[in-house]
Amino acid sequence: KPWVELPNGEMICVQTNARKSGELFRNMFYLKQVELDEASFILGLQAGLPEEFDLDVSLNDLEKRCQLAFARLDENMTAIEQVLAQQFWYSAPMRRQQ
Repeated sequence: KPWVELPNGEMICVQTNARKSGELFRNMFYLKQVELDEASFILGLQAGLPEEFDLDVSLNDLEKRCQLAFARLDENMTAIEQVLAQQFWYSAPMRRQQ
């Protein structure tokens, strides 16, 4: 069972990135398809995952860390949606509100 269920038009992914120094790190991305004044856009937010993400930690611990990262992203997405809805004709998949 997935730890979060998203509506169509939303996606979460984890990606390994490299800093300019070449150091590798992992980010979680939250992508959401929206329409602003009838034009399609994809909103993208990212959050860093803890360094110990790759170490020997339990699957439950990794899941909890991902849930915490997603909770921050979800709060930020809500704030962005509120700002955009005030300035544009805003349309997006329905989501559960806190």
